[in-house]
Amino acid sequence: FGADRGLKVEAYVETQQGVESIGAYELLADFSNEYKSYFIDRENNLVGIPTGNGYILLQFDGYQLNLLAYAETNGGYYIGELDHFRGVVIDKCLYVFGPDYFKVHKIG
Repeated sequence: FGADRGLKVEAYVETQQGVESIGAYELLADFSNEYKSYFIDRENNLVGIPTGNGYILLQFDGYQLNLLAYAETNGGYYIGELDHFRGVVIDKCLYVFGPDYFKVHKIG
């Protein structure tokens, strides 16, 4: 959770002094609390999360988290429904599907 109880995604690095934040992305929106609805691709530093207004895809470039894609869902989804959304990246396209919803968003 971020400062306003919205979404906060943060990247950390381990140092000799402990763990240090090196990048964060915040969005004032409802989001899924179900880890199965998150898309995580460690090899390509990607994370996707369904929010109340759309599915966001973030990429960590080594310095910060950047919004790579945003598939708008036109809102209206409550948290329980967000738990049923899924996203996957195939051939530079983000595919998002959920309750009565399907969208393809080209990346890049």
